[in-house]
Amino acid sequence: MFRNSILLRLRSLWRNRTHAIINILGLSLGLTSAILIFLILRFELSFDNFRSDSDRIYRVVVSFQNDDDTGYSSALTYPLVPAMRNDFPDVEYASLVDAQDAVIRVPRSDGTFDKFKETRIAFVDSSYLDIFPQEWIQGDRRALTHANTIVLTESFAKKYFGDSDPINRVINYNGEFDVTVSGVVKDPPLNTDFHFPMFITNELGATKRGWDNWGASASNVNCVLKLHQGVSRGQLEAKMKGWHMKYFTGDNEKDGKNRTYFLQPLMDMHLDERYWNPGGRVVSEASLITMGLIGAVLLLTACVNFINLNTVLIIDRSKEAGVRKVMGSTRAQLVSQFLSETIMITLIALLLSSGLVELMLMQLSPLLGYRLSYHPFGDVSTLLFL
Repeated sequence: MFRNSILLRLRSLWRNRTHAIINILGLSLGLTSAILIFLILRFELSFDNFRSDSDRIYRVVVSFQNDDDTGYSSALTYPLVPAMRNDFPDVEYASLVDAQDAVIRVPRSDGTFDKFKETRIAFVDSSYLDIFPQEWIQGDRRALTHANTIVLTESFAKKYFGDSDPINRVINYNGEFDVTVSGVVKDPPLNTDFHFPMFITNELGATKRGWDNWGASASNVNCVLKLHQGVSRGQLEAKMKGWHMKYFTGDNEKDGKNRTYFLQPLMDMHLDERYWNPGGRVVSEASLITMGLIGAVLLLTACVNFINLNTVLIIDRSKEAGVRKVMGSTRAQLVSQFLSETIMITLIALLLSSGLVELMLMQLSPLLGYRLSYHPFGDVSTLLFL
């Protein structure tokens, strides 16, 4: 019975094959656009939401009041982190993150070395690993407690040393100092703004590029906090009002009065264009909303086009319905037939659009700067969307 029903639907589509092909192609293009936009939106909105206790993690940012103008910055200075630790018991962990670009020199056995120009090399301390735990392949979280040490991600350990053991190998940072590899961690997921290829003990950063002056700062020097359980953002921000003035003395006092320090939630970092982002890319909420509306309009247009194309056949289909009624078909059977044909066309269009999505993702990767994956049956949210 089911087999005969399927054959009847296929024969009906075959009789109107030109119409069916146009319908399928038009609908598949609309579905392809909607799926691509859904995948992009889901990725951009998923940044750092996989982290445990992400609702307790914040970045310290600052606003500047100059006359009637207000400016915003994430630029801080090295002394702020120990001050946050000492002055606020509400803070469980505080870590400085100093992201730098540099040339890495890897010595070879023949006395030569290979040079690699890298971006976002992070100078951090061991507290960073408490806030953002890593999956260790070699070594453990104590790796950054030793002087002149560096921790590499898995892909960069392979990039520098191939299949050989990287532990205790020495590399040179920017011609300034040597560091010893003390650990290897798994590559971070793409949907994080803290996507660093390597970590160096921040004592070296403080020695080479740190500032003791609270008035001096750099956009790539950030402070990340994790609050104790039960402590709210508002509680700490209330204590931070005017707190910094005890450090802005003498010539810096006027500069301090124009500043207000407050907390930016980790989940907001990727969508807030006011601040520098350690991941190198910020997406505005307005652009994501616009993209979502475009996807909805494209899908709606495909549906309207689908309906318009079907109205062309209404006279022929009404004759067919009349003949079937004469032959004894009930209203429910007729409704079932037409709906099943529509579902069949939609499923065929969906299968075609799935193939187009895979092709388009390969083409979009250079434009997006990342490669999205499409697993319609391996991912619950994608399956529900489809």
